[in-house]
This record gives sequence, C-alpha cells and structure tokens, in this order.
Amino acid sequence: MKADLDYDVFIDDSPLNAIKFLKNNKNVFLYTQPWNQHIKNKNIKRISKLSVVEKLQ
Repeated sequence: MKADLDYDVFIDDSPLNAIKFLKNNKNVFLYTQPWNQHIKNKNIKRISKLSVVEKLQ
C-alpha cells in the first residue's frame, strides 16, 4: 500500500490516499482536482501545481 511506504511527504490527487497518509502521520500535499474538493482537513496542504511544493522546500 502506498501509505505504508517510508516517505515523509506524499503528493497525490486521490482523496482516499490522502486520508490514509494522514492516518500514517505523513505530510500530505493534495493536488487539487474536481474529485477531491470534498476533502477538508487542516493537515492537508492543497496545491494546484507542483512548482508550489518546490518553493516550500
């Protein structure tokens, strides 16, 4: 399962994966898409393009 991988940060557009990442205490960047607009969580950082993540490093 993707959420079990030994990474500190995940970037994904799947709402199901985002929830699993949070349950595993991982940092989540949710790539904004029409199918994930219903996900609301203060621990999920939404992005609209990957260059935003690069600037945060």
